[in-house]
Amino acid sequence: MNPSWPLSAVVLCFCVQSGYAPDASVDAWTKPTSGYWEEPYWSLARLPAADEGLIDFTNAGWKALAIGQNTTANFSNSLVINDMIVEAPSNSFNQLLLNYAGTNVPLNVQWLTLGTNASLVSYYSALTAGSFYLDSSALFAESSRLNAGYVRLGASLTFSNSATSIGFLSMATNAVVNQSGGSGDISTVVLDASSVFSLDGGSLTLGGLFVEAYPDFPSGIILAGGTAAFVESSGEVAANLIALGTPGTEGEFLLEGGSLNPGQLRVWAGNFTQSGGTNTVATLDLPFGPYGYATYSLSGGTLVSSNITLGFFENPNSWFGYFVQSGGFHTNESISLPGYLVEAYPGGYQYGWWAGSYSLSGGVLMSGQIDLSGPFTQTGGTNQTQYLSIHDGGYYSLTTGALVTTDTSIEGFQRDFYGPYACSPTTVFYQQSGSQTVADSLTLANFANYDFEAGKLAVQDLTVGATAELDCRSGIVSNWGTFTLQGGVFIPGNQSHYLGQLQLLAVTNWPWLCSNTGPFSLDLSGPSGTVLRFRDSRDAVWSAPGLRLLGWQPWGGGGSSHHVFFGTNSQGLTQAQLSKLTFVNPSGWPPGSYPAQILATGEVVPAVPPPLIIAGSSNALVLSWAGDYELLSATNVSGPYSPMAGAFSPMTNLFTAPQKYFRLGLPGP
Repeated sequence: MNPSWPLSAVVLCFCVQSGYAPDASVDAWTKPTSGYWEEPYWSLARLPAADEGLIDFTNAGWKALAIGQNTTANFSNSLVINDMIVEAPSNSFNQLLLNYAGTNVPLNVQWLTLGTNASLVSYYSALTAGSFYLDSSALFAESSRLNAGYVRLGASLTFSNSATSIGFLSMATNAVVNQSGGSGDISTVVLDASSVFSLDGGSLTLGGLFVEAYPDFPSGIILAGGTAAFVESSGEVAANLIALGTPGTEGEFLLEGGSLNPGQLRVWAGNFTQSGGTNTVATLDLPFGPYGYATYSLSGGTLVSSNITLGFFENPNSWFGYFVQSGGFHTNESISLPGYLVEAYPGGYQYGWWAGSYSLSGGVLMSGQIDLSGPFTQTGGTNQTQYLSIHDGGYYSLTTGALVTTDTSIEGFQRDFYGPYACSPTTVFYQQSGSQTVADSLTLANFANYDFEAGKLAVQDLTVGATAELDCRSGIVSNWGTFTLQGGVFIPGNQSHYLGQLQLLAVTNWPWLCSNTGPFSLDLSGPSGTVLRFRDSRDAVWSAPGLRLLGWQPWGGGGSSHHVFFGTNSQGLTQAQLSKLTFVNPSGWPPGSYPAQILATGEVVPAVPPPLIIAGSSNALVLSWAGDYELLSATNVSGPYSPMAGAFSPMTNLFTAPQKYFRLGLPGP
């Protein structure tokens, strides 16, 4: 049966009036104790036959009516009947027992009803039914076979190493199906509230599985409120369609082991929980349409998917989809978290509006690409993707774990849209610890702030675009290709960074008022100890007007301070590039701007030494100065001046010479 058929088609196929028969006679079992089908205890004084209206096994007592090998071998004509009911009155119990009758000759019933105070048990036997109604339990075991067009289950149905073929299985509230081993082939399964279908081994082929859902949803009937569940602990399930939930209800699928291959997995409302096994699915939308919230939880096993979309928008409403991975292995081609920027009016801030999120705390995620306009939170595990794109209000938080990409593009947004421009970037990537490795390029653009509190960032080519910011508090950057500033801000913090060739690209034709078309700035202010080691950059493009080094703090006699290197010798920059470097208000100098000079080590320092501070006493001079500069002395004011060996700030010079003159010189040759 096609699982997409409407309910009306299903009803026409299976739900024919059970009271119909060629004649209205009833052939009832009359023996008050157990017996075999072929025994002469039938009210019409003959064995059941196809021309009888109803075969009735409902008399009082505790007994079993058995069909065995003798029945199928010698009385097979009596096993083809139209209508049969098995039940018992209060304080009684009747069981229909198919007792090793073989599977070549089935009990063939057009309409079979298993009422209250009854059961059906089959061992290595076969049952064929057009319509099968169960309000009591049934067991098919030891290679039994069940073939039914329509089954309505209001109790428990167990398959143990048996074969099942059902057209439509409707599981009412609190109904239970347990399959262990064997094989099942069911065109359509519908689970109503609190019903459970469990598979522990064997194989199950499904046309459509509807867990608290219905084939012709959303225009079909409304199921009872509550939660239904399908549980796979082992075995194999192949399904054309699996659908979970409807408005006001939730469906659950628990994959604990085995393999699952759904052609389509539609979570309208509910939860898919995977703690083991393998799930191979092409497209996964959480939720599938505007009907409720949907969650996929992966703590173990393997999920192989093609495309995943988290969140659903239908203006002005949104329905949320969540993916929570705490373990396991997830590989996919594409993950999308849709969203958009809300432009609050009037005079408010822009902010992101999203309907889905991905949380990674353990395990491995491997993707072709991840497209974020919503939040991705990583507190552990490994996220390896070829292309990561963050835009339109998207956000990535890396607390611990590893993020590995080929290319990463990060865009922020301008928070104040209608009022005065808010030129400070918006944090859209927050790294508290852990590591991010980018094999090719990482680009920050459009008011994006990378808040780098701690951890490691390793990238080949890094670009800080106009109005963007890379703020390294205690994080360490390792960059082996190019480090490009295009109007953005780089705050290195109190760390040592190993950076690629420095490129300064001019900002042209930028519409935002916040963009900087003048000299760029490299903010070195803050605690001492910052070391920037750029690769030799003499061949890099410096089309920007210049680079200002802000808050540079020299060696003060107590240890290392701010150091900026280009290569390992004085050829790391050209003279044209060097002329574009300016030290602004270096510590220990009078306020102002100072040109740069490159030393033999490749370090750039202010070309103008700081002032020499002199304090006198009765018999000496105390000389002090800022920075790692040499103290030079001469006996004449015009020189020649020579370095004083072992002179460090502060230095006391006793009045032992007739006259002496001092000045500072740049270190090096």
